[in-house]
Amino acid sequence: MALVWLTCLLWVVGYCYLRGYVHPEESWLVQSGLAAGPDEVFATFWGIPRWIVFGILIPWLLASAFTILFGMYGMPDDELGGERGGGE
Repeated sequence: MALVWLTCLLWVVGYCYLRGYVHPEESWLVQSGLAAGPDEVFATFWGIPRWIVFGILIPWLLASAFTILFGMYGMPDDELGGERGGGE
């Protein structure tokens, strides 16, 4: 589970750095196509900046769904033990 969250963290931080900030056109990141240039930063998807949709919204939704599914189906239950006292 920690590996999934680490992967999500690296994606969110890396993608938001590369796509959410304005990098100079002459930067090697822009030249190689990894980072957004000045004209690409404000591109939208469903009216929301693309870097927010693909850098924050979708990874957080996927990580939350993974956590819920892991908690429901992947995490083993602990034994509760026997009842104390006489009981009826």
